[in-house]
Amino acid sequence: MTRGLFVEYLKRTDARSDTDLARYTVQTRPLATLASSEAKPFVGIGLKGVGKTASFLTLQAMPGADVIQAINAETQEPQDLTASRPTLQYLPEIRSELALQALIALASEIDKTPALSKKVPQDLQQRLHVLLADLQGKAKEAFANLGGFSVLGFGISFRNKNKTASDFKLLGREKADEALKLLKEICALVSIRIVVDDPEAIFATDDRLNENLIAALIIAAQELQAHIKKNFKCVVLVKPNIMRALRRVDEFVNLELDSLVRLSWSDEELRNVIVRRAEAAKVDLAQVFGAAPEPALKQLLQDSRSGPRDVLRRLSIQLDAYPNLSVTPENLELTIERYSGACFDQIFGAYERQYPGLARISLILFEGKAPDIRRAAIAERLDQMIAGSPEVLAAKDQPWARDATLLTDLLVQFGLVAVNRGGDRVLPYHTTYVDEAEKPDAIYSVLPGLRGRLRRTSMPASTKKKQGTTKRK
Repeated sequence: MTRGLFVEYLKRTDARSDTDLARYTVQTRPLATLASSEAKPFVGIGLKGVGKTASFLTLQAMPGADVIQAINAETQEPQDLTASRPTLQYLPEIRSELALQALIALASEIDKTPALSKKVPQDLQQRLHVLLADLQGKAKEAFANLGGFSVLGFGISFRNKNKTASDFKLLGREKADEALKLLKEICALVSIRIVVDDPEAIFATDDRLNENLIAALIIAAQELQAHIKKNFKCVVLVKPNIMRALRRVDEFVNLELDSLVRLSWSDEELRNVIVRRAEAAKVDLAQVFGAAPEPALKQLLQDSRSGPRDVLRRLSIQLDAYPNLSVTPENLELTIERYSGACFDQIFGAYERQYPGLARISLILFEGKAPDIRRAAIAERLDQMIAGSPEVLAAKDQPWARDATLLTDLLVQFGLVAVNRGGDRVLPYHTTYVDEAEKPDAIYSVLPGLRGRLRRTSMPASTKKKQGTTKRK
């Protein structure tokens, strides 16, 4: 494969459409934790670009479960949110319908896999088929004989082909209890994993966020696992801004902290993403990095904020702009401004709707100042920013723009700053990031990948004009 084709190969950062994903999948420690039915964490929190979709797909293929059911926005019909209800009112329906998802997947897998069929006694299989046949008959009638049914409606109004609303609960109390009892008996014999990705996108036809419903989904998953105890796990993958929004739900604060794991990468794991991409493309790293690839690989990792998508974008931007140059730390500086813009756009797109101005203010924090700011000095710096920056002043009505404690929490949870630890940078994709960033004596610095954008916004006007007119080599 030529370098040009390799660039195109690198640009395939959308895991959903990447047919070669399995060839360069790297199974990280958090992913192994989520896949294990013995490990307690079941909620995976992932920054945009950390590989959440790839994790979703990988969890469908990882060993450790006989049956796997995957649920995301692409597998479900969007449901109209006519009115949100209190969290606890969703719980019975969610518990029963998650159980139903597991039973539907089990029945389908039994039909295809003789080895699995042998694990489940005939009397349990008979009960399973009778239950599903009964429910499918109800669903076909409710959906005007559409030929199938979509679960995970959780009591939301369904619409049939005539666009008429039909309030429909797939499982009544008696059937719900039967489904839960049957699932527990079966899980004593086989293992089942459910994986839910981006729950906020499953239940809505627009941008509204139903916090009670998403919180109830996570609580129901926890309760199901506690009830079944063995060979069952329901993994839920969420973005940190969604997780933070759930703090407003009273019942959600009871979720145990050891139920959460942050999707993260070690430097070695992230480096292996590049190496495996090259191996899959049959490209010698020497063709890309020259005789000594390690310094450039280290720089690529340091510029990445969130994980695979960032580091692959960083490399593809470099190779696209300078196809005839080896990738070296010095040559990477030639495209730092272009990459910084892409990095900022990712941050902006992920959080701007919920927190207007936050992405820009995370940069203003470092403009015209020393490269490092102590965590304890954020309050003083925020006061200076409010007094001296029109952009910060324009965001004064946002709670986080007036509260240093809240702003600091957002900077850490959303991975908007790096941490300077003895000269080394702890980046948001690192496993230890949150622990290091929340230490009272933590020192924050601008994300290395944003240094080009920070340099441009901080330079004199005459220099900006000259830089803006420079042609790409």
